[in-house]
Amino acid sequence: MKENIEDKLMELTGRNTQSEVANNTTTEEKALIRHTTKVDEIEDFVNKKQDKALTETDYLILTEYSKATPENVICEEFNIQSSYLQKLLRNTNALDFLKKYKSNTEMQMMIRGNSVMSKVWEKKLTQIDNLLVEGKDEIAFREMFGKLSFVEVQEKLAKINQGETEDKTAPLQNFFLTLQG
Repeated sequence: MKENIEDKLMELTGRNTQSEVANNTTTEEKALIRHTTKVDEIEDFVNKKQDKALTETDYLILTEYSKATPENVICEEFNIQSSYLQKLLRNTNALDFLKKYKSNTEMQMMIRGNSVMSKVWEKKLTQIDNLLVEGKDEIAFREMFGKLSFVEVQEKLAKINQGETEDKTAPLQNFFLTLQG
């Protein structure tokens, strides 16, 4: 009787029952489906067992998760339940992987950003050099300093150099940010 009620509810909501899902999947897909029960989740919280080693599929799931892919999309793509993903995210090995992945991604973004800044900087210097060679000093000065006078630029440079005696890597970038602001 209980199964009939569940079947009717599943039919009304448009969801397949577990038996229908099992009948519609191939043996390879059945092997990929990971089921967890409420008991598994409770034991995971209470006993805090030794974390299991991650599989290749787990690493793929975590990579997609770190790209801000929605949970339901990950569950569909990898044929897993939401509870399995939550259990995976509680695994300390998974957390270590996510931290390393995040730091590597941040480092790549920083390197790429610095590379782009360097290219833009070189093009801007070449443009200013060309203006000076062509005798267009006024335009070159405007490109370098904006609306500031030469005295104002010297004052700003003096302030920047006084405040940044410890950090020798960023005064030039701060200078141009100050000029823009």
